[in-house]
Amino acid sequence: MLRKMLILSFSFIYCLALSIVVTNLSEAIPKPESIIGAWLFDEGKGDEVKDSSGKERNGKIIGNAKWISGKFGKALEFTPGNKVEIPHADDFTTSTFTLMAWINIPKATGQWHSTS
Repeated sequence: MLRKMLILSFSFIYCLALSIVVTNLSEAIPKPESIIGAWLFDEGKGDEVKDSSGKERNGKIIGNAKWISGKFGKALEFTPGNKVEIPHADDFTTSTFTLMAWINIPKATGQWHSTS
């Protein structure tokens, strides 16, 4: 009985250690040269959003988007007709890409929402 408990204990510890190693190997860290733009929307004032990627593709706020406090730092609050225009760059014509955004929809209505 003691032998079975030891085997089960070691098996559990082995599986736990293996899962920690595999989890750490699966981090997605992009190569800096592959990032084509990063806009944090953290300026808090003005009519421009800065490109943090180092490629200087700053965006122009169009409409009456309002600077507000965000989850982390500042944020922009959009209403219909407001947007941020980013200048065209050949990098944007890639066939595949990943887009990430932190979006807060203040009230769920049970209907579909879209961002465009």
